[in-house]
Amino acid sequence: MGSPEKNDPQRARLAELSAELRDATYAALQTQSLIAAALDEARNEVDRLLMLDALEPLQCRRVERRARMMLDAWLNMTGTGSARSR
Repeated sequence: MGSPEKNDPQRARLAELSAELRDATYAALQTQSLIAAALDEARNEVDRLLMLDALEPLQCRRVERRARMMLDAWLNMTGTGSARSR
């Protein structure tokens, strides 16, 4: 199982991803983009992980990969590219 430590690098990376998804969701809602719901769902998955005491590495990778795909899709749709893609 993952480390229960609250300030580990994985948790910090997920928190940053959640903030990026929240900003992207807001921007998508402003333009009434259909991807807004997918961005919000991905952020909710990340936030659910952040509420856990211990992070399961396999589950984290799956959720993070999906969230990054949604964020990259949004960035590509808006023409801002994906400089942060991992």
